[in-house]
Amino acid sequence: MRRAPVLAAAVLSAAVAVVPSTAFAAPYPCTVTRTFSAPLPNPSLPTAGTYVFHPNEDFAGAVYWNQNPINGQDFDQDGVDDPGDALIAFDGASDGCGIEARISSIDRTATTRGQNAPYLSPWASGNLPELHHYDVRIFIVKGSWRHEVPGIVVTS
Repeated sequence: MRRAPVLAAAVLSAAVAVVPSTAFAAPYPCTVTRTFSAPLPNPSLPTAGTYVFHPNEDFAGAVYWNQNPINGQDFDQDGVDDPGDALIAFDGASDGCGIEARISSIDRTATTRGQNAPYLSPWASGNLPELHHYDVRIFIVKGSWRHEVPGIVVTS
């Protein structure tokens, strides 16, 4: 099992620009009120991220995209350099729900579904043509239930 209890705080402190999304609510079993996306300027971090928050403003989780592999970059702290063209999901809340990210056009999914928080999924990766744009759909999940939240557009 892969856990990253302090990862979210380090990444949130590295984000410099915030793009707020429209508030939204999901039906039972999980409620999320907002997300925001931010560029991650530190070269030791993935290229882009989206953060998910509960109504009380508690951090729920995040999805990160790593455009290109960088020698020595080990965001998930597994002792191996992170792959490029890769998604990873982080569940930071012990609320019974998970975070899932999906690029359906290429059948690539990173999920924390079924894992106890805090949990960082394995990278979902594979080589893609350079400088293409992909829509990443983000979901709050529990069992077979899922609710889509605002996603991000990433570049390979």
